[in-house]
Amino acid sequence: MRLVIPVVAALLVGLVGFFLLIPSKTDFHSGPCQNESAAIGSLRTLNTLETQYRATHPEKGLTCELSLLDSADATKSLLTGVLSGYRFEISGCEPDTHGVASHYRATAVPLRQALTGIRAFCSDESGRVFYDPNGSAEGCLSLNRPI
Repeated sequence: MRLVIPVVAALLVGLVGFFLLIPSKTDFHSGPCQNESAAIGSLRTLNTLETQYRATHPEKGLTCELSLLDSADATKSLLTGVLSGYRFEISGCEPDTHGVASHYRATAVPLRQALTGIRAFCSDESGRVFYDPNGSAEGCLSLNRPI
């Protein structure tokens, strides 16, 4: 009897520990969800940086070159185009007849669909952020589903 109680107690402690190590359903997707939140925040940072760029370069307007959006608010990784499992790009900065670009489209697409992120995100000079549930930059730009 003396041997049974410690053995049963050890088995119970081991069993409880085993179940604590098994991730819950939400743990399997916490990485992509955290990356999605970071991507949305990074797009908002890009919007702010574009506004600052336009203010300091009124003769040029907006830019499609991430490297020109240097600021203390942005990490160097964002300005290289890859951050938190997402690839960032800016397009649509065609200048008008005076050489000033007044439009842009920024996109954030998962590097590996369903692993680093599920949805794609995009924004423009309005500052609004949109998403595509299938992770497509083109879908995000065309569907205009707001966050």
